[in-house]
Amino acid sequence: MKNLKTMWPAGKLALVLSIAVLTALAGWPFGCGKSESPQPETTQQTAAPEPKPPETPPAPLSALAPAPVPAVIGANFDNFVPDNVYVYVSVDNIAKLSDAYKQSSFGKLWNDPEIKKFTEKAVELLQKEFTKNVTKETDITFKDITSLAEVFCGQAAFVLDRIELKNTKKQTRKMVFGPDGQPVFDEQTQSYKYEDVEVDDVEPVPYLMLMAEVTKNREKLDGLLEKITKSAAEDGALKKEESYKGATYFTFYHKQESTNLSYGYIDNIFFINYGDKSLKRIIDAYKQPAEIKALSARPAYQKITANAGAGRLATFYVNIPPFISMIKSFIVKEELRYKSQTPEEMDEFNKKFDKVIDSCGLGGFKSIIGTYRAEGSNFIADGLFEMPGAGKGIIAALTGDATAEFKTIKAAPADTMMYLSGAVSFPKLYDGIMDTIAGVMPREEYEKEVKADIRKTEEKLGLKIKEDILSLFGNEIAFIINSNQTALTPETMMMGASPFNMAFVLPIAKPEAVKNVHTQIIKLISEDNEGKTPFVEKQYSGFTFYIMELPDRHMEGQPPMPAEAREIMGYFFTKDMFVYAMPAANLKIIADTLSGKNTGSLATNPDFAKLAARNKVAEKSLMLSYTNLEKYMADMLSMAVQLMESGRMAPAMLEDADDPDDDNPDENAPGDKPPVPAVQEDKFAKLMKEMPKLDTLKKYFIGWKALSQLYPTPDGIMWRSFTQMGPE
Repeated sequence: MKNLKTMWPAGKLALVLSIAVLTALAGWPFGCGKSESPQPETTQQTAAPEPKPPETPPAPLSALAPAPVPAVIGANFDNFVPDNVYVYVSVDNIAKLSDAYKQSSFGKLWNDPEIKKFTEKAVELLQKEFTKNVTKETDITFKDITSLAEVFCGQAAFVLDRIELKNTKKQTRKMVFGPDGQPVFDEQTQSYKYEDVEVDDVEPVPYLMLMAEVTKNREKLDGLLEKITKSAAEDGALKKEESYKGATYFTFYHKQESTNLSYGYIDNIFFINYGDKSLKRIIDAYKQPAEIKALSARPAYQKITANAGAGRLATFYVNIPPFISMIKSFIVKEELRYKSQTPEEMDEFNKKFDKVIDSCGLGGFKSIIGTYRAEGSNFIADGLFEMPGAGKGIIAALTGDATAEFKTIKAAPADTMMYLSGAVSFPKLYDGIMDTIAGVMPREEYEKEVKADIRKTEEKLGLKIKEDILSLFGNEIAFIINSNQTALTPETMMMGASPFNMAFVLPIAKPEAVKNVHTQIIKLISEDNEGKTPFVEKQYSGFTFYIMELPDRHMEGQPPMPAEAREIMGYFFTKDMFVYAMPAANLKIIADTLSGKNTGSLATNPDFAKLAARNKVAEKSLMLSYTNLEKYMADMLSMAVQLMESGRMAPAMLEDADDPDDDNPDENAPGDKPPVPAVQEDKFAKLMKEMPKLDTLKKYFIGWKALSQLYPTPDGIMWRSFTQMGPE
């Protein structure tokens, strides 16, 4: 653990607030208990009545009018946080979220007697470490930190107000060049010469604030702050009491820091602030909200939060244009640092940057807004990628006239662990990527290297990449993932075996052109491989598989690698689909599903059908995903236990006791002791014995499923993610 004496107060205060909020959420034995929404001791304004939650599922965003009065929960920080901040993340009510967590499967898992035995030991070890590393250097005790969970039971938020670019200097190594302009080679060291130099640099400086409602027991927080202040003073920090518009706060000044840290209260809201300018801006907004445009007044923000209703537990907002402007400013400063440019050259550079942003499709990207709420034992996330109007460039390829019909779902087995299908127009995607590359590269270099290589490839193929190959496919691409646990052992993993069976599927729009395109591509690949095709043809149930095999390179004294283990990937065609799979054994599973040999596809899975019906999958969806979380968690836990019991995971989890300061603990020098000494192996074995049984963990994930979708609205792209945490 880092020595607390060397931590600047920003780190100490941020650590305190973070641990307090997390313990309040988790309900660890010192967190927020079962409670109604706590009322603040003082309030900034009268809270408007909370709107009734909409029916599930809610109406599409476009059907919702802007709420005349935004929903108010607790102190409702978004009523005074300006809408031009970079990032805003809020837990809207810690007590509510804690209660929802406790009632979920995770909460029940946490309170299982077997788990509690294990976690109580972990807390005990944590407390010992804290006492050894922190309490002996300061007066701060473990109880001082954890008791703060009783202080913060209302709203808590993180605000990134802005990021400024500061000109600074840095030390770096620069290659030495001779009079002839060539690097100087040192014969003695057999390496090129470098020298240490100081260069101009640009440092991003964030201005941020952590805020939390103090609902009760403020004296516990004040007592801890006094201890931290004392520790900071011993470290050379000066503390100054300041006041602004009725808000009293303390600012730390330190010779090693260029940006000052403040903490204090605005009525019942405790804050930690990094950067003086942001603090006064937030206080101004809090005291005179009518004079600023608050986040809650933003129409898109109103729609999303109203959609979540009274059940809203958390909210986040990311303001995209300032980030793009900051990146642009950073690149401009970098350009000027390396070479002096005329105003005309800088104007040309700015135009090129704007073109790249447009070709990526980010020009009209306004914000990302999302909410998180509970509905019984289920959790729902709604959000919006705010992009009014038609997208451009790469975004247009994903959001334009391409909408997925999810034809590929019939290729996914009924017990599929993960299915993700998205809309895409491959010709438009090609145009967007080419425009982006053209915007980044100098024109002559782009023509000579990129365009010339493409023309050469097209001449060899006798096909056009965009018109003949990419237009072959429909407006959809799907990924199907299942666990590969049956074929997975610690030994096969050491040989590079994947824990997953993966496949991606593309609908075919021009089946009559497939044979010619495929023949030409194989011909070109063979020409570059001494006239040999890297694929082996195999017949299976009426399908022709094209499989890539690795040579058998087993270690001496080991048995030969099985043929299936060497078949790393493969593909096949149907009359309306292209299927690619890794490893190739997965081709049989997909082929059996398409031919009806398996027990149906995902489309016939009743769990999937229920979730799809409940969430009213939109006709014009841009993306649909389904995850069998019960299967995923069970398989991953089984795999982890299998690896840990075999000892394969031990070296990665334990430090190299031979040299604790070694930067490369996995690379032991000749003569080093083994990376896992016997004493540590004993500790690891003891830990494994105390871990809860696998069946204890698995039973809490029964019935877990998740369904997500993206669909277009006039405001941009709406998303909904529904997580079912338990049997219905």
